[in-house]
Amino acid sequence: MQSDAPFENKLGSLLRRFRRDKEETQGDMASKLGISVSYLCQIEKGGRELTPTIYNKVLSEYRVTTEEKRSFEKAWRGEA
Repeated sequence: MQSDAPFENKLGSLLRRFRRDKEETQGDMASKLGISVSYLCQIEKGGRELTPTIYNKVLSEYRVTTEEKRSFEKAWRGEA
């Protein structure tokens, strides 16, 4: 099934998995990142881009492991 999402969804899917691993709701994460739940939902579904500003907020608000950071960077470059 082909997605109608304008942005590659690897980053959004990765962010969703990261959030769930932290056992947070979209509301929890959106609040920490200073964005709306709707905006976060759109990022996770590939409808909006994960911007460098939001990515940097993820890094500053959460204890992102080196491996998690590598995964985000690979997804950003469009790698598997």
